[in-house]
Amino acid sequence: MAHFVSGAGAGLTLTAGMIVLTDITTPSRSGRVMEIYQSVFLFAVSIGPIPGGYLAEEFA
Repeated sequence: MAHFVSGAGAGLTLTAGMIVLTDITTPSRSGRVMEIYQSVFLFAVSIGPIPGGYLAEEFA
């Protein structure tokens, strides 16, 4: 159940972020802004396990 809630929350966060960004930018810049948002999100998700694993190993 926790994985379902976590996945739903992640999906809603991504979707809500995109909606907010499209609302606050001009139509001519919305594609560029969404590209930056997705790139930063995917980079953070891909690099996050490195410090997370280190912290878990050191302090758990």
